Amino acid sequence: MGAILASIATTLPEISVSIISSFQGKGSLALGNALGSVLFNIAVILGISSVFRPIKVDDKGWRNALFLLILSGILGLMALNKYLSRWEGLVLIILYGIFLKRSIEKEEIYHQGKERKIVLMDIAYVFIMGGVVVLGSKFLVDSDDYWTYNCGF
Repeated sequence: MGAILASIATTLPEISVSIISSFQGKGSLALGNALGSVLFNIAVILGISSVFRPIKVDDKGWRNALFLLILSGILGLMALNKYLSRWEGLVLIILYGIFLKRSIEKEEIYHQGKERKIVLMDIAYVFIMGGVVVLGSKFLVDSDDYWTYNCGF
């Protein structure tokens, strides 16, 4: 569960940039941001990590990776017409929700009987940092036209 929470937390900038881009009618930026992040994480981060020390993954990790690979394939099929509808976006969110639900249920079985404590300051910190991420993402999306024009893209 810790890995899932870490992945969600580190993905907040991409989520914010993609949502803001979508609202501003910059679909290519939203898609490129999301897919570029995934590609970078797979190719560069995993590549560098495994160069320094080979990575051994347990069965649970491979099952999770397989599910997310299947989800990526479904996205690829949906995007063949170069358009991702609201319904298709909803299907992707529901599929990820199923993945999260299954992961949480398995984690609760593992931690059954152990007390967990959440501190109010931790929750406040998450919301404050989330706000900072959203503001930074808004700045990035708003400056996209400037950088695209001045860099000749």
